Parts: sequence; structure tokens; C-alpha cells
Amino acid sequence: MGVENDPNRTVAQTADHLFPRKRDEIRRLRISNQVFDEICRDYEIVARILRDSPLTDVAAGESLEGLKDEIRLFLHRSVASD
Repeated sequence: MGVENDPNRTVAQTADHLFPRKRDEIRRLRISNQVFDEICRDYEIVARILRDSPLTDVAAGESLEGLKDEIRLFLHRSVASD
């Protein structure tokens, strides 16, 4: 089920755009960590779905938030382990 998409809502299309200050770390992790790369790819797919759809899929929005949290957690763990 969908609701009308807010035309003013912008969704970062990549993890790089989501966390621009962490761009180098994101790129490093995507190369070295297959799970992180997969999470980033999933984020990009869901972000594209939300961008291209005239309706906002509530489940897709929740999924996007969950993926955003996973990316944030990976970045936090990466910094903590350095």
C-alpha cells in the first residue's frame, strides 16, 4: 500500500550522499567488506524505488531507514576499531 509521495522529500541515493563526511571510509569498506557493500547496494536499490515511484511505499521507507541505520553502525564500528 502506498501514500502520495512528498515532492519536496529528497532521499540520498547512495551511502556517499547519505554520509558525505564519511565518503572515503565508505569506499574503503565497500571494497574490503562484502556485507557492507551489499547493504549499500540494497540501500541504493530501495532509494531508487522511492525516487522513481509516484507513491511512497511505507515498507520501502522503513526498509530504507533500517539500511541507513546499518550503514551508520558499520561506520561507527569501523571508526571504533581504528
